[in-house]
Amino acid sequence: MLKTVTKQVGGTTASLYSVGDYVPLDFLLEQAIVNSDNTAVNILIKNLGYSNARKDITKYTDETVPEDFYSTNITSAGYSYDVINYLYEHQESYQKLIEDMKKSSMGMYLKEYITDYDIAHKYGSYGGYVHDYGIVYGEKTYLVGIFTRNITDSDKVIAQVSLDILNYTLGKLDVNTLVPSGTETLENTTNNTSNETNATTEANNTTENGSSA
Repeated sequence: MLKTVTKQVGGTTASLYSVGDYVPLDFLLEQAIVNSDNTAVNILIKNLGYSNARKDITKYTDETVPEDFYSTNITSAGYSYDVINYLYEHQESYQKLIEDMKKSSMGMYLKEYITDYDIAHKYGSYGGYVHDYGIVYGEKTYLVGIFTRNITDSDKVIAQVSLDILNYTLGKLDVNTLVPSGTETLENTTNNTSNETNATTEANNTTENGSSA
């Protein structure tokens, strides 16, 4: 049980618990992933300590993270890929987390136009940034991340790019018809995707994290 010692910012947790209440840890973890519940995330971080929490999650990457990473809610495509790849390679140890990720977003973002395959993912939005990244269990399982900034209908853009990538892995789409001339194409389906409306990304391009990402 963790104590709600932080300001509530909406979500299921805030509707069921008040400041000063004790909340089951498994409930907070599930809400943070399934509903991207910022109150649940804030409670977890407040009890762990923000800097300590950020230091703990650097163990999932070999990237050198900037100093701002420990005090600011930022991420990068490369770091996010490393985290998802770690989950993929250690699925037997994270079965509950992956099942929660499959239920995340209520059918939006990466999975909006994909109904035939499971997608374990974590989405988030904050201050004009909207991201989603995860594991797609298609005919060929692959990892994908799509990061946007200040674009109209970003959730629909993410959904369409996600569908295009799936169709590419199924041999139904030539990705070169989608990417602007001069842009590096997506040759490996485990590459991340980003850069507003493009399906490629600079792995070390630091961006704002989405909510409870």
